[in-house]
Amino acid sequence: MKTLQIHIFDFAKDSLEHLEKLSKSILEEETLLEKKKKPLTYRSFLGGRAALNLLLQKNGLDFRVVPHPEFGFLQLSSRSGEVSKNWYCNISHTESFAVAAISNCPVGVDVEQKDRAIQKVLTRIVSESELKEFNKAVFPLKKEIQNPHLLLWTGKEAFSKAIGLGLRSGLKDFFIDWKSEQPLSGTTSISGPLTLENPALSFSLQNKFLVSICHEKGLKPFYFS
Repeated sequence: MKTLQIHIFDFAKDSLEHLEKLSKSILEEETLLEKKKKPLTYRSFLGGRAALNLLLQKNGLDFRVVPHPEFGFLQLSSRSGEVSKNWYCNISHTESFAVAAISNCPVGVDVEQKDRAIQKVLTRIVSESELKEFNKAVFPLKKEIQNPHLLLWTGKEAFSKAIGLGLRSGLKDFFIDWKSEQPLSGTTSISGPLTLENPALSFSLQNKFLVSICHEKGLKPFYFS
């Protein structure tokens, strides 16, 4: 039976040593040493990996996390180095809050502070006609976010991550049907190294953060914290 599990992890009060302990078993020592050279991002990097490792442990899964050699998206690998064909993962984090996802199908996640302003980049991620459709759409979460257009950013980024591309191809070619109920339907003309047969998007507010999940239609996200 296919599953989609999400771990919400607030690590604002966790020490650096504790985060290292939580994430160490899924990372190679060389990766830890390399990331440690960048102190400004090291803590948030660990927070994301710790969130994923806790989710793997909850399911009794023993994997390491390795980046795809060409596209860089995260893969789950056995201790012997064999990349799993049955499990997929994704991570997103801020300086103190992380979201990790595992599924039997490709999955993408994005988390942003719900008051983040994105007006300066809006024209780079949506067309004028798409923006008009979004502004007319009735979607309950729009009333709970200071800048509703943040839904466009997080949804499209999660979508692009789910097919293994991230931001490398831009976000304008990812479309979300805001007329439907959650999960929303998504379409794109872009092909990536990963494939979703029927892309769907689920949004939720977690504390002061907006969380977006792109997943295979028919899978319901189960949240853990």
